[in-house]
Amino acid sequence: MQIGKRSDCPRFALFELGFRPFFSAAGVLAVIGMLLWMLIYLFSVPLPLAGLDPVTWHAHEMIYGYAIAVVAGFLLTAVSNWTGVRTWRGKPLAALLACWFVARGLDGGFHYFLNRLHPAADTVAY
Repeated sequence: MQIGKRSDCPRFALFELGFRPFFSAAGVLAVIGMLLWMLIYLFSVPLPLAGLDPVTWHAHEMIYGYAIAVVAGFLLTAVSNWTGVRTWRGKPLAALLACWFVARGLDGGFHYFLNRLHPAADTVAY
């Protein structure tokens, strides 16, 4: 441990380690997902769910939304500890998180708008 050597800390530390943005995003997705699931399951509110039934949509978001964010955050932090190689940080990490957010938005939104353009077009996307 080198106490005498001081490194400058960035002002905005969110994108300095992989777990920070991805664990935060997983938490946000968990809250939004619970609210959506409550609307769908308890109150029978019809929402565009990428052409999936509600239970399949819920499983899909838990695996490809929440779990992927947690695993990505863990690996982006742990790999640098295990190998000593710096993983993505700053703008590349923010771009990776943006890709994850876009995938979450396109999951339901793409099929919803595609179906609005032409009802038969939604079957082509699968």
